[in-house]
Amino acid sequence: MIEIGSLPVCIGALEPSPVPVVPLILAVILVPLAIWVALLPRFSGQRALVIAHAAMVWWLFFAVLEIASPAADCKLLFGALVHGGVTLLPAAWLFFIARFTFGTSDAGRVSQDRLMLIAP
Repeated sequence: MIEIGSLPVCIGALEPSPVPVVPLILAVILVPLAIWVALLPRFSGQRALVIAHAAMVWWLFFAVLEIASPAADCKLLFGALVHGGVTLLPAAWLFFIARFTFGTSDAGRVSQDRLMLIAP
C-alpha cells in the first residue's frame, strides 16, 4: 500500500540525474506563464487555462520526482501522485477550449468547475 507519510523519506532519497532536466525546465517555465495568464485582463476560459497550467506543472513535478527516485516504493508513490495532474489536465483544457470558443453561462461555468474538482 502506498502511504503519503513516506513522502519526506522519498524526497530525501532522490538521486540527481540528467534525465528529468527537460520536464523540470518545462515546469519552471510554466509557473510564471500561469501567473501571467492569471494576471491578464479577464477573458473567457481564463480560469480553466490557469487550472490546466497548474495541472501540467503538477504532472511534470511528480513525474520528475518519480524519475529521480531510486526506490520502487517511492516510484509507486510519485507515480500515484502523478495521476491527479494527468486526469485534471484534459478536463481543464476541454473546458478552456469550450469557454473560449463558445462562452458559457454562469450555471455552466459552476458545473464545469465542479467537474474539474472531481476529476483528480
